[in-house]
Amino acid sequence: MIRQILRLTRWELFKIRRRWLPWLLLAVIVIMNQLSLWTIYVTYSNETYFFAPVDQYVVISLPPDADGVESAIKVSCDDIDDGKVESILADVPDEFREQAHWEVATHRERCPEIRDQIAAQRQLFLNTCILPGSLGTGLKSGKDFVTILVIILATAIIGKEYSLGTFRPALTRGPRRWQFLGAKALSIVFISGAGLLFVVLTVVVGSLAMALLTGEDLVTAESGTWSSSAVIFVKMICALLPYIAVSLFFTVLTSSGTSGVSISLLYFFGDLIAAGPLTSLFGQHVVNYMLGPNVMMFLQLDFVLPVEEGASFFASFVDMYLNPLLVMFAYTVVSGAAAFWLFLRRDVTGPRGE
Repeated sequence: MIRQILRLTRWELFKIRRRWLPWLLLAVIVIMNQLSLWTIYVTYSNETYFFAPVDQYVVISLPPDADGVESAIKVSCDDIDDGKVESILADVPDEFREQAHWEVATHRERCPEIRDQIAAQRQLFLNTCILPGSLGTGLKSGKDFVTILVIILATAIIGKEYSLGTFRPALTRGPRRWQFLGAKALSIVFISGAGLLFVVLTVVVGSLAMALLTGEDLVTAESGTWSSSAVIFVKMICALLPYIAVSLFFTVLTSSGTSGVSISLLYFFGDLIAAGPLTSLFGQHVVNYMLGPNVMMFLQLDFVLPVEEGASFFASFVDMYLNPLLVMFAYTVVSGAAAFWLFLRRDVTGPRGE
């Protein structure tokens, strides 16, 4: 039984590999992901990479010289700490020196705040663009876009069979209906996982390029851990499963790839948009049973060990993940079971010509 499903899955993967749609969707995901990462890089490295605030210097204006040319002197916090203030202010006329020293003293008081801003912005850059933290950021930044494309892929793979009317010829060759549909679903999961792995590889290449351009270490512990990035990857796969099941259900329900993708995307966006109004009308408990908000919560939560004395690992897991996991599991099982039930009991139609 399992061998038959795996054999059918292998055949499905072979067929899907020869289609242009999965490769096109993968190219779109990679391009959008890289655009997002490099936009962040350009934004945060705009000012000498260290993201210094515009007020990191105190600017002391000097009177015009004999030719009427005005000039200014910049004094940074590093200059103040290194004792370079007097040498920098050597060219300041005596009548302006007291004012210059007052401005430097005022700036010295702000140096701790400025350094905190620089450190925070640099840490954000490391988390976003340098390995291993960039892996998790790259996956999370495009989660909605990836979900949309996976929905399109899932409905297209199933809908293509309805469109061409190839279900009946395939089933006459021996596989049972539930095995055939199970192989379809399993192949979609495999392709989604492989696509995410390819995205991870492109993020690695982009992160290495950014590290070389900025002079940072190729890999730094300051940006995060490999284990946390691996957890985010697994969470992304888990978050896609209920949407694959829902897409499968709507496609089988309508016996149409076009209708299936339309209803699935409408559900995806409607679920997220309706969360706010429903919360206002009926309270937070309504959102606790909706798929979109729970998937979002599941992806946003960073699992950490409890710090309270006496708290257990299991209790922390239950508090943070139990409700989102139960909701995602319920949507996956119910939608998948409904799709299989419909597929087993409906007559297989001929080509629909969509």
